[in-house]
Amino acid sequence: MTRLLPEIIHQIGVSIPLFSKPSIHGASFFVPQDLVACTLVCRTWYNVLTPLLWRYFDDREEYFFRVPLSLLQDRSRYFRYLTVTIPISCRDSTLLRELVIHGEAFLANMALLHNNPQLPSLSLHLEDDTVYHEIQPALDKTSRLRTLRLSCGKHPNIDHLVQFISNNTELQKLEILKIVGFDHFDMSHTPMLHLTELRLDTRLDRNPGLVDLIRQCPSLEAIWFHAWFHCPAEAIARNIRECCPHLTSIRCLDGTSFRFKSLLLCDSEILLLMACTTRHLVHFEMEMVQFTSEICRALLAAHAQHLETVHIYVHDKDRDTLVSGSKVLAACKNLKSFALAGACNAWTPKDGLILLEQPWKSSRMEAFWLDGIWYNAEGEDDDGDYEDFFEPDPDDLEKERESVVEVDAAAAGGGDADNAWRFFE
Repeated sequence: MTRLLPEIIHQIGVSIPLFSKPSIHGASFFVPQDLVACTLVCRTWYNVLTPLLWRYFDDREEYFFRVPLSLLQDRSRYFRYLTVTIPISCRDSTLLRELVIHGEAFLANMALLHNNPQLPSLSLHLEDDTVYHEIQPALDKTSRLRTLRLSCGKHPNIDHLVQFISNNTELQKLEILKIVGFDHFDMSHTPMLHLTELRLDTRLDRNPGLVDLIRQCPSLEAIWFHAWFHCPAEAIARNIRECCPHLTSIRCLDGTSFRFKSLLLCDSEILLLMACTTRHLVHFEMEMVQFTSEICRALLAAHAQHLETVHIYVHDKDRDTLVSGSKVLAACKNLKSFALAGACNAWTPKDGLILLEQPWKSSRMEAFWLDGIWYNAEGEDDDGDYEDFFEPDPDDLEKERESVVEVDAAAAGGGDADNAWRFFE
């Protein structure tokens, strides 16, 4: 039993959460207090649980400034998930599972990539192209990534960047942010056979090489991009149709930003994107001027029985959008997540009833979000007054009138007026 005790303690430690429950916006905070308390039980508990306590380290957290540098470097051998934004050395970390590193911090930790050839996840954030030149030799040693997140602004050496991406043949998830100048992608490189998720968080009209990159992803299942007016929707749709037979998810980025109407894709471009998949769409998220009946018909005709996610963000406050939303809820029996968001003050509460005009078939619904309903609020009335938006039911008015008459009669006849007012309790 004594020999099993460390294993039992370890399992207890693993089950103790180190992060708070995510907020509605997805934010989560490091809360190690419970695990720290467990390390104080006795020496055995301390020795077993200390490595778990240091699995996650982020120098942006407030606690970082209370940790002596000598202790930090000693405990760095326990790091598994590391975020470094300032030039401190963590060279003893040799079993990393995820590394998030920023600019100058990389120059102080070049050895991390050499010491972690098994590293599966890397997020690299560079402020300028100068740093990239200096870290190229370290990047050349990295070839087993499964997840890569890259933010590097204006990039001077696209050929090396393409080579770096292509060298990681096991890559499954790729995210590219805020890059400028990705003007080509050498199609002679080996296709990325394992890449299933591609997130392009940048302007694609300024980076045509990223649109070509889609053609190198025959196993692609999900793609994210900005559905703005400058988005080359036709080229994206063509590349998906010709080279990505497994794609089932098309999502826009920052859909709730509600840009000007002139900045959004036109209906014909959205229809092209919906029709480009050879398989049925499972997840569809898009911003548009309005959710027209034409877009709704095309979406439901091809994908209704398979859709699990439908998130629509509209600019106009046309009631047809709500009618289309009602049709989605009535037709998609496998729907798990539904969102319909309009720009500020899009609809009245009475308009929202349109969503209930048809019986919903979405018995598997897990998340429902409706935004853009407005109401009157007077003075300090935070709840608002919904009554202004609904026509009173004549039967309700008659019942209310009869109740008031009975109260008046009771009071006039010497009855218990206090009891009479219980009509309204």
